[in-house]
Amino acid sequence: MLIPLALGLVLLHAFALVTFRVDGNSMLDTLAPGDLLLISKLDVTGAEIRAFLGDPRPYVPRRGQLVVFRLPRNPSLILVKRVLGIPGDRVRIRDGAVTVFEEGSPVGSAPNVGPSGRIRGAATLGSFEGVVPPASLFVLGDNRTADASVDSRDWGYLPCSDLVGRVALRLLPIRRSDRPAEAPR
Repeated sequence: MLIPLALGLVLLHAFALVTFRVDGNSMLDTLAPGDLLLISKLDVTGAEIRAFLGDPRPYVPRRGQLVVFRLPRNPSLILVKRVLGIPGDRVRIRDGAVTVFEEGSPVGSAPNVGPSGRIRGAATLGSFEGVVPPASLFVLGDNRTADASVDSRDWGYLPCSDLVGRVALRLLPIRRSDRPAEAPR
């Protein structure tokens, strides 16, 4: 009886769900240090199964989703950030604003993006312009002040193959236990 239960828990952890504790201020005010998150690995696992069966398309999260991934330049580090650009999007950071263009037009309907195509929230430091390559993402922390977030501004595009999963639920602290907001507060 105990062995099937243990095997079930191992499989659940390996392929479906895992917890992640936020460390650092890069996602303030959406997530705070110490928050405990439930991460869904189902989309990543599904893409890996499809790849095994011959379909090489990776899992690509939606713009605005919070994702957990292995840092490309140091895979032992696992981070949480917000997806701002998906394959084919042109991302521009200039004068404190992030603008995402899909097929040449600003994206006005994407989560966390206003009608002008500018990302809502605090000013974003730095400058960047580029088109997100296939099987890659452009991710940023919600806290975009000086030295607050190590993200695509520093190390470039995130390969989709480095994704662990998407944030499904904030478990702790209980007083804020709800689905993570799609836009920073």
